[in-house]
Amino acid sequence: MIKLIIDTDIGNDIDDAMALSFALNHSEIDLLAITTTSGEAWYRKRIAEEFVALSSSHVPVYEGLSCPLLGKKLQPETFQRLKTVKKDSIVSENPFAAVQAIADLVERYPDQIVLCAIGPFSNVALFIQSYPKLVPKLKKVIVMGYKVSQDIDDMHKLDWNVMCDEVAAQSLVQADFKELVIVPCDVTYDIHSDKTVLGEKLHGVHHQLIKELAAYWFEKYDGFSYHDPITLLYLVKPELFDVEHGTLVYNSSNSPLLTQYDWLESTKKSSHTLVTKLNKEEVLKALYETLNK
Repeated sequence: MIKLIIDTDIGNDIDDAMALSFALNHSEIDLLAITTTSGEAWYRKRIAEEFVALSSSHVPVYEGLSCPLLGKKLQPETFQRLKTVKKDSIVSENPFAAVQAIADLVERYPDQIVLCAIGPFSNVALFIQSYPKLVPKLKKVIVMGYKVSQDIDDMHKLDWNVMCDEVAAQSLVQADFKELVIVPCDVTYDIHSDKTVLGEKLHGVHHQLIKELAAYWFEKYDGFSYHDPITLLYLVKPELFDVEHGTLVYNSSNSPLLTQYDWLESTKKSSHTLVTKLNKEEVLKALYETLNK
């Protein structure tokens, strides 16, 4: 069993909801906690709790930071806020609860926990700053984000989780993790579905809630990518992916319109693992097999 903490910005893009459903449904994942991040993290906590309730599980959900460590909020609110949540009915209770929960769990289960960040990396960066001695006690950190392609044709592939908190993103690649697995948007944009797919393929315990949230997303967009559930899938089916080992480094001289990160591949053992390719057909099959439980 994989002891897992998920840090999510559920409430905007639909892929966070699918990732949460995947983790709650998968028999090989022991989900210890969910933490929320980005604008109105308290509303995101409420949405995550709806998924937990439908699973008849007891996974605790903790509010995290609603703002980046530095800079402007690019995602100030959650437009997937459930209809049952009135705008003034809940407010922030403790934006540091997420970081404290991560620290407490790592202390309880040293060298056993995988931390999966599928939203902006603000909570994870604050954990690094606040508890440096606990950072090496994480078994693994896996993140959805970063971008390594310098191809001008890939300019449209937005590195959203990095853009939303650039200071936090820089701190992650410099941290003393045992292993940092990077699932970059270069790869996750490879699978895209139109809005009819959810109605045709999704039938699991969370399907109605996911479709309700997706309705907000489809008011603005015609389709969606599977960035976050792909990241979760790597943990349980790494054989569906190609990887390289090396080091991801921040390079301020690179164009911010493409990526300010360089991937330095190495034949030696490295703490950074980069997902470079996926098996599209098998990935989609595996995702929906778990989502439809």
